[in-house]
Formats: sequence, C-alpha cells, structure tokens
Amino acid sequence: MRGGMPSPAYARADATVVVLPTPAGGSSRWLALLILTVTVAVSGAATGYSASHLRRAPAVQAVRRAVPQVLHRPLTVVRPTVPPADRLPVLVQRPIPLTVAVDGQVRQITTTARTSRQALARMGVTLGPADRVFPSASTSLWSGARVRVVRIERTFTMTLVALPVPSVSKKDPTLPRGMVRVDPGRHGVKVQRFLNTLADRKLVSTTYLGQEVSRQSTPSVTRVGTKVLIASRGQFAGHEVMTLVATAYSPYCCKGVDSATAIGLRAGYGVVAVDPRVIPLRSRLYIEGYGYAIAGDTGGAIKGLRIDLGMDTLRAAKQFGRRTVRVYIIEKGKPKKKRS
Repeated sequence: MRGGMPSPAYARADATVVVLPTPAGGSSRWLALLILTVTVAVSGAATGYSASHLRRAPAVQAVRRAVPQVLHRPLTVVRPTVPPADRLPVLVQRPIPLTVAVDGQVRQITTTARTSRQALARMGVTLGPADRVFPSASTSLWSGARVRVVRIERTFTMTLVALPVPSVSKKDPTLPRGMVRVDPGRHGVKVQRFLNTLADRKLVSTTYLGQEVSRQSTPSVTRVGTKVLIASRGQFAGHEVMTLVATAYSPYCCKGVDSATAIGLRAGYGVVAVDPRVIPLRSRLYIEGYGYAIAGDTGGAIKGLRIDLGMDTLRAAKQFGRRTVRVYIIEKGKPKKKRS
C-alpha cells in the first residue's frame, strides 16, 4: 500500500525489443522527449498508477502534445532468432586415393586434399619456381587421380671453338732464293654460350645466347727466300748456285709418268724436273754428282728447293735415292712466247 492505493499486480511477459522510428528533426530533442516519457511511465508504475491514470497524467499529456505524430506511429518489434546448435551445417571431407609421381618415385596416398598443391604440401614436396605440375596446382582432384611433378632445371654451358689460322706469305731477303720457311701460327678461341633446359634431368631444349672471342688467331707466316748466292770460285764462278734436295725418276717408273716431258723432250738422263717458280723451264744446269742437264719437266711433288733427276732405268733411279746436291744455273731459260 502506498498513498492509500493498492499496488498493481506484476505480470511476466516475453522480452521484446521495441524499435521507434527516428524523426526527421534533431536527435537531441527526440532523445530528451523519449527520456521524459520513460521517466513518467516508470514513476507511475512505482506509485501504483494504472495505465489509465498515466494517460491522464499532466506530464504524459504534455509529451503527447509535443510529439503527437511520433507517438502514434506503428512500432516495429524484432525478436532475436538464433538457430539451435544441433542444426548448424557440418562439412565432411572424405579422403580420396591419389597416385603421386615426383623425383623418380611413384607413391600411393590417401588424402583429404582437394588440389594438387595441397596434396604435395602435405607430402612435404617443395615446388621450384619453374617446376610444372599435372594436373595444374589449382585444379580440383578426383578419386584415383594421378599427380605428376616435372622438375625443370636451367643450366648455362660454354663451348670453345677454334678459329682458323690465317696464312701470310712474304719475301725474306735473308734466305737463299727458293728456300721456304713457315712460321706456324696459333688458333684463336671463340666462346659460345648456351642455355640448357632439363625436365627431370633430361635435356629438352638448348638456346643459343651468343658468343665472344677470347683469343685472337696468330697468322702463319710463309717466308720465301730471295737472296741470290753466286759461286765465287771454281769452274762456275759468277753463276748462281743453289742447294736442292734431289730425287730420281725414270720413264714409266710410276703412275702418271711417261716418256714425254713438259717442254716436249723425251724423258731420261739429262732432263730434270724442277719448280718453275725457283728454276725457270729450259734453264741449263750443272748438277754435282749428276752432270749437265736441262730443266724440262715439272712434278706435283717437286715444289720449292726440290729437283727430280731423270734416269734411263728404274734401277738407276732407285740406286740414286734421295740426297742434297749443289745446282749451278749456267743459263736461265726464258718463258716461251705465246703465238698470237
């Protein structure tokens, strides 16, 4: 009992959330009116006033007159809806069998992985930046799928290529005429670079990257003597003398040799073969240990300081063998004039 009035009975009700519409005006004024309304309602409940008394209370009347339209708008009641724990969705992944081929080994596994990348990661397989996976790393797997890893390696190689040796010929006045000396050169070196691609340690492609010369070639120098030696004494004093390597031949002694010579003479004793660049054809000669002769023939093997002495028989040619002789040029032959 308060103030001589019976206290109202209290009733239980389900909790609700009341959402009031927000007015278009200022938020601070609306909040003040809302607090005032709740305060009056609570005060009335505490003092035992009924709902009809509260509606006739002066404070409530003042609030209703201040915001008549807001209080009469329909209210929205929102009740929380939480699904029960036993109705939450459960995702079940069944393991699937796979065949994995990697690093030369084939393994049979059962896994719940759904992509090649996941399956390999669970096996502890590390993929290189250039490695390839079949099916692709992001492709969804299926039961019985075969996953293959191809290891891609790239290596650089170099190849050394020898450069040709150029040849240079020059005259040497310090050497006797007809003498030839060759100073060997040296090969240059060229470096070629390649990029090799290997798949599972097998070469699949080679790409040429370029080349560079690491060492230049040194030319070979052929020196041809131009010094003329003159006999200073003896029967042929004042004539040019040369030291040559002599061999002997006879008509039909070997393949390609017959009885005719380059200038039309009959082959035999007294007709010798020479290198025309050293001793001109038709030159008259005196050869120590052989006698007088005429340069009347040539030969494929007679080059430089070489001379081939004609013999009448094969036996005599073999007996002569090979030796060094002094050759005196009594008279140099003149080249035959061409007929006009």
